[in-house]
Amino acid sequence: MDAGLIKGKIISQLSILAVKKGFVTFDEVIKVTDSYDLPIDEVERVCEQVMSEGIILREENETDGALTVEVTQPTFDKTKLNYDAIYNRVITVDKSLTNYVRRLKNIVPPQYKEEFNLIYHAKEGNPYARERLISMYLKVALRIALWHHEKFGFNLDETLQDANIGLLLALDKIPLEKNNRYSTYAPWWIRQYIGRKSQSICKMFYTVPVHVNEKLIPILIIKRKHECTGCSGDKYCHLLIEQVCVELSLNKDDAISSLNLLSEPLSVEYLSDIEDFTLSDDGQSIERVIEKLGREALKEQVKEVLAMLKDKEQKVLELRYGLVDSNPKTLEEVGAIFGVTRERIRQIESKAFEKIRKLDSAKKLMFEV
Repeated sequence: MDAGLIKGKIISQLSILAVKKGFVTFDEVIKVTDSYDLPIDEVERVCEQVMSEGIILREENETDGALTVEVTQPTFDKTKLNYDAIYNRVITVDKSLTNYVRRLKNIVPPQYKEEFNLIYHAKEGNPYARERLISMYLKVALRIALWHHEKFGFNLDETLQDANIGLLLALDKIPLEKNNRYSTYAPWWIRQYIGRKSQSICKMFYTVPVHVNEKLIPILIIKRKHECTGCSGDKYCHLLIEQVCVELSLNKDDAISSLNLLSEPLSVEYLSDIEDFTLSDDGQSIERVIEKLGREALKEQVKEVLAMLKDKEQKVLELRYGLVDSNPKTLEEVGAIFGVTRERIRQIESKAFEKIRKLDSAKKLMFEV
């Protein structure tokens, strides 16, 4: 039989194996080539052709090796982070994660050019490539989850679940472009998912919108860094309130309201022991604070969007919808201010909205609203 036909049959058989498992092993290549009595020097050429066909070639046959095979041989690991220290901190926080950490330690780190070779297969649905790619960066998800626990007090176990979901989403969302790397793309999605789906910094005793939750984070950081050396018996140190007001441009009432949202709740039993205390469940104060913070956050985002427009377009929208003085005006009224017809104002407004729809910042704004 012609040598070219033989190689074609070999590649065809190996391709069928690869479709079933997501990869082929060196042993399988040798077994197939031996059945055709192919010379040993041709086996290497077959391996090269297998890889050129886009087939993943592995040394071992364990489909779950990425998660369970104990690492006993030296492997290439370019990370400069001390993950052993991170693992120890995780176990100190939550001993129930000990077995999970042990499994992560046994995952072979990304090898030279491995991510580049796997990403295309993973995006095409190759189960092995997908599993291997995700497993390689589970430790990154763990590190980010630990960071959120240590900085904001999030429950580590729940945040780790959210981090892993973000890792999965990153693989689904990453566009196949030359300069895109999963290792740098995934952390962004992990943080985004934790920020949007994890418990809020208000400890889940009440729910706040995403943009309000994000606005409270810098206040939480200020509060945790604040060290009081001589406060009176007030609930909050006057220096802390002043710092929040200055750094975040809030008035005193808003600063105190925000700090209240970040305070640990008092139990009903504790409150019932306070003389002349009346318990109300209308929740109006919390709702009012959340609504006010939400409006402020929304105004800031609207300003960012309007800043992308021309001065005239920006002014027209501000007048039409009362964005500055909460007093919206009709087309005729705005036209009179500019000395043009109502139709001209409508055209400017329409053109401005068309520009806004194309802005990424506006897409985020519309999503949150």
